[in-house]
Amino acid sequence: MATDDAPLAGKVVLITGGSRGAGLATAHRLGSAGAAVSLTARDLAALNAAVDGLLADGIRAMGRVGDVTDPTAMDAAVTATEQEYGGLDVLVNNAGIGRYGPVAEQPPDEWRQVIEVNLLGVFHATRVALPALRRRGGGQIIAISSGAARQGYPNMSAYCASKAALEGFMRALAAEVEHEPIKCATIVPGGILTDFGIRTRADREASMSSGAKYLEPEDVADAIYYLLTQPPRAWTQEMTLWPR
Repeated sequence: MATDDAPLAGKVVLITGGSRGAGLATAHRLGSAGAAVSLTARDLAALNAAVDGLLADGIRAMGRVGDVTDPTAMDAAVTATEQEYGGLDVLVNNAGIGRYGPVAEQPPDEWRQVIEVNLLGVFHATRVALPALRRRGGGQIIAISSGAARQGYPNMSAYCASKAALEGFMRALAAEVEHEPIKCATIVPGGILTDFGIRTRADREASMSSGAKYLEPEDVADAIYYLLTQPPRAWTQEMTLWPR
């Protein structure tokens, strides 16, 4: 039962790409508010370490290795979550990758991989989560996009295209479920201080001396918490989140 100290008590959240970065920060934020969190990730060691850290903080947490590009793995993640916690209330589509290079030189398989993870991965997870949310009587689906969906960057054609398509998918999904108690939201953040693509967190921190600005993973987690604690009458469909 939700309380002032645990406003998300009784809620169950599945986070893809949950072993690090914004996904793990979100697990800590929501878990600290009383939610039970279920994480998926491809790296077993990182996933186990993430779950161990959450459990040590008193958060109800579980993990299941799974690749979002594998529909069977996403189905298994949802099933395991329901079996462990009795249902599913929230899906956070956080998993994503970046592969960079000029259009004329980037290998087609590399370009395709970005689309498969960043776009098809969201479809696979959402497709199997929807029936679980309906069994629960409603819920929320949140996807993490990028400022790259709105602004073209050189050598990032696959990433920009995948995130722009993701936003189109989420708008269509929102229209599809508009008469159900299911909210669909997209967060569009600027750069985040994480290890992502070919740059590490340390690389990004070093660039701040030259004026670069970044969000912390916790900023994204706080935005997700805000979406989940809005009253039922309120719906934020898209949220832009820029560093200052």
